Amino acid sequence: MVPDARFLRLGLVRCLDHFDSGRDFLQALGDQGDTLAKSTFFDALHDPRRLHVIQEVSERLSRFAAAQIKQDWLESIAELGSRQVWAVDGHQIEHACHALRDRKGARVPPGSLYSLNLRNGLMHLLGSHQGDGRRTHEVKAFKALFSAQIARKGFPVRPIIVADMAFIDNGYWTRLRLDNPDAPVLNTRQKENMRPLSYGPIPFDPSAPINAGVTNYEMVGFDNCLTMYRVTYKDPESGSEFIFLTTDSTLTPGVVAILYRLRWKIEKTYPTCKSKLHLTKAWANGKVAQEMQAHFTALTHNLLTMLLGQLRTDHDISEKKLLEKHDYIAQERARKKSQPIPFM
Repeated sequence: MVPDARFLRLGLVRCLDHFDSGRDFLQALGDQGDTLAKSTFFDALHDPRRLHVIQEVSERLSRFAAAQIKQDWLESIAELGSRQVWAVDGHQIEHACHALRDRKGARVPPGSLYSLNLRNGLMHLLGSHQGDGRRTHEVKAFKALFSAQIARKGFPVRPIIVADMAFIDNGYWTRLRLDNPDAPVLNTRQKENMRPLSYGPIPFDPSAPINAGVTNYEMVGFDNCLTMYRVTYKDPESGSEFIFLTTDSTLTPGVVAILYRLRWKIEKTYPTCKSKLHLTKAWANGKVAQEMQAHFTALTHNLLTMLLGQLRTDHDISEKKLLEKHDYIAQERARKKSQPIPFM
């Protein structure tokens, strides 16, 4: 039997290195003198008790890392104060060999829902929702998983959930707000086929730097929800127009646009997991193994995030060349368009 501490280490090693399969991983261990029976390792991936251990370790590390990381991407937005802001999105990987098929005979890629803290970059697994022949829409899974977490853990006051258009469910967000005024709020983009009724414009300061690009801010309504707030934003550089929706009336319209722009950070996290960590395929079949791998993915991401933060704050080690290039491009764009440097 593999001790829990060793199993944790093995999971992290498999995330951090490139292995083509589980057999390849075990062969590499054997070449290093760390022999492990195939059945021992794969049986451990299906153990519900170990899943609870991994989940607890992941949650404790998140709390520890949050206290250690000094970086705050939203520090410059004073109106947010200490409010939590999470980007939420789903992620799919290739199914394992011999995965079960759905009713149409097709194999289903394992899918999990994650949240990314937009203050410190830490990742959290909400849960796995499809794989091994079962398919579930992300929104349906999100409502079940997120509501369960609200009931089990509680949340800070009015956290902001930044998600793409797939997560629009007016009835769900309305019920949350009716049940508890401090419930989570949604920040998203408006779908093209949505036709809300405008209740009129809301005054805002277009000269404020935070509102650069905002052309309209108004109160809107839908048949099956309470009031929402719509922000029309025109990108000063490209001229493209974007329309955002939020259930939070306290946010400045420019902040609504900025928060959605920052949502790309979770979109960039997934390619990094695939290209840098090579986490492209399921380790095993079954819901327990799928959630265990997803927790290991989040755990590895958070360890690396914490390491990068320590290198930056304790040793002043960062990707300076990349940062300098990023700043130069931003300044050049602002100079050519005679616009203030956009929020990064």
